[in-house]
Amino acid sequence: MFLRFVRLHPQGDHARDQGVFHAIGALRDAGLLRDYHEAAMKEAREWFNEELPVPDSFGGRRNTAGICWFKPDARDAIARIRIYISVLEDCGIVTDMLTSRDPGCIVYEDRYQVVAEARRWTFDDARARALAWRLKSGGPYGRCHFEVGARRCRLDSCWRGFEA
Repeated sequence: MFLRFVRLHPQGDHARDQGVFHAIGALRDAGLLRDYHEAAMKEAREWFNEELPVPDSFGGRRNTAGICWFKPDARDAIARIRIYISVLEDCGIVTDMLTSRDPGCIVYEDRYQVVAEARRWTFDDARARALAWRLKSGGPYGRCHFEVGARRCRLDSCWRGFEA
């Protein structure tokens, strides 16, 4: 299970939930972090700066942003992010831990984290999914092999009946 820690948006707009690093940065920029907050985060910040790579890719498409997720075995990073979470909660910021088996299309990966873009289904994707469902047990057009991550439906016999 991949893990993501977020600052929940006050009005419940989950599309605007913010990652912990960005939330801490926003508090710092607004001058709302106290010296004891900075002291509590010092060791964790140093560890992140030395050990956690900054992803070199947040996706190749324009106007999209990848989302960072911790890998389940990134225990060191997760333990240190919890220090940041305690600072956010001390400042009255509500946080949550999200989990996902499939965070999306992975565009970057290192030892501790992945960056994934959310999958968005187009009308053609929906048609391919419907066709795959109809053909999964075989039929007049052959068996269908549907790959969700690659967003394609390959018919073993032909593409007949699946014109765009």
